Formats: sequence, C-alpha cells, structure tokens
Amino acid sequence: MNSQIGVALRSELYEPGQIRELLPEIERSNFSSIWYPDVSGYDSLDLVVYTLGKTSAPKVCTGVLRVLEWEKNQLLRRLRAVASLGDRRFVFGVGSGSGRGGATISELLSRAEWLMSQLPPDNRPELYYAALRREMFKKGLEKGDGVLLNFFTREHLRGLVSAAGGVQPNKTVAGYLRVFFASDRTFAAGRMIEEFSRYNRIPAYASLFRDEGLDSSLQLGGNTKPEKERLNVLGRVALLNPTQDELTVAIRGLRNAGLNLPVIYPMIYGSSDFRLKCIRELSGSIGAL
Repeated sequence: MNSQIGVALRSELYEPGQIRELLPEIERSNFSSIWYPDVSGYDSLDLVVYTLGKTSAPKVCTGVLRVLEWEKNQLLRRLRAVASLGDRRFVFGVGSGSGRGGATISELLSRAEWLMSQLPPDNRPELYYAALRREMFKKGLEKGDGVLLNFFTREHLRGLVSAAGGVQPNKTVAGYLRVFFASDRTFAAGRMIEEFSRYNRIPAYASLFRDEGLDSSLQLGGNTKPEKERLNVLGRVALLNPTQDELTVAIRGLRNAGLNLPVIYPMIYGSSDFRLKCIRELSGSIGAL
C-alpha cells in the first residue's frame, strides 16, 4: 500500500448508519484503504465485514485490534470468516492495547503469528503491528507487512526509521494524521486538546508525549499557556480545520520523514450533512497528494 492514502473512521464518532452514507463517497475518492480503530464504539471486525460487503476497491483494515484481550480460538473463528470474505482486501492490524512493555511485545508477536498460521494461505491478510517505540517498530517490520503509528511527530518518525536501519521497499509504514473539523473553531480546538489529554492518561502515551515535548499543552485544567501556543504545539501531530494547502504540506512532510501510507483520521463534529461535506472536501484534497 505504498504511496497511497487511507482514511480512518472512528465508531465513537460515526454510527453505522453514517458510515453507510459515507462509504460511497470514500469509494469514489482516491482513498486506498479504510481503517477502523478499535475503540469503545462498535466492534471493528463487524464494521470491516460490513465495509467489505459495501465496497469493491479499498482495502479494509482493523486499526488496531487488541488481540490479547480476546480468547484466541474465538478470535480465530471470526478471522477465518472475515478473511474468507475479504477477497484479499482485509488488512489485519493488531496491537496489545496495554503498553506494559517487553513481555507484552513478545505475547503480541506470538499471538499474531499463531493466528496467521491458522488461516488458509490463500486467505491470509496483510499483517500490521501497532508501533509506539523503536523495539516494536523494528519487530513489526520484521514480522509483519507493516506497522501503524497512532501518534507521532516527524522527528519521532525519522528516529524510528533510522533506528530500524531504514524500511524495505516491500514493507509499509502507516500512520494516523488526526484532522479535527467543526463549524466552531473553538469547539474543534477543545476536542483536539481533549483527545490528546485522554491518551495522555495512558502511561505509554504520556511517556511519548513527554519525550516529544507535547505534554505541557495537554492539561485541560490549570494550564496557563495561551490556547494558540498550545495548539501550535499539538499542530506537530494533528490539524485543526485545515485548508487543502495545509493538509498537502502536512502529508508531504510526513512522507518525507518516512511515512509511505498516511491515514487521514477525520474527527468531525457536527451534523451528518456537515460530516459528508468534510469527507468530500478531504476526498477532493487528496487528489493533489
């Protein structure tokens, strides 16, 4: 999936009915893949199956499924069904979901390898590992078809690629670029800060944000920094109501840093019509990328 662009639909924001409305527009666009983050909304595998049945071209991906939270045989049964329906378009993105460190990395690799080994060779999906730090980034590229980054700056991405000794042409580095939209810019800015503050409560992300100099802008209460300064800092990892030019510059910068599959992650707040309008604008924008 090198040199293409994906889109992520987060089921906390998009009800299945709204996803149904958005899929024809996404299908008509240049998006090469559709990703479903495994959050507290709807089941990502259910959404993958539905999307595979309603589209014909884009790859459809879990982004990512927390496989260690599943009973392995139950998950295997579901994967066999999804893989058989996927027509080689299903992409299996996996992660631990816990961030407990080395032991969990070993468990994740072992579980993912076992699941893939149990699937018929003709139906095996591409395998992507969630990667936050250097060890998982390197192992994910060694063991899978690619890696998926949830939060990252260009500097962090360059460091990961360098530490891995570069990326082979047959491997993919995918990453989410969160894009916040709302008719009220102040409201969108609040949701942007809130999103990062939510992840900042998770130790593994808090450590990353601290290392990347993002943590001082993430506290919602008691932060004395002007909002503009806080948003400028967060602008290293996300965009707020971007113009087409701003989106183009951001995507090109990420590609230059080593990302070969940018995944636009639209956080759209508003009516169904407003969300469809934003998706159409994004679809039009990516033609220039």
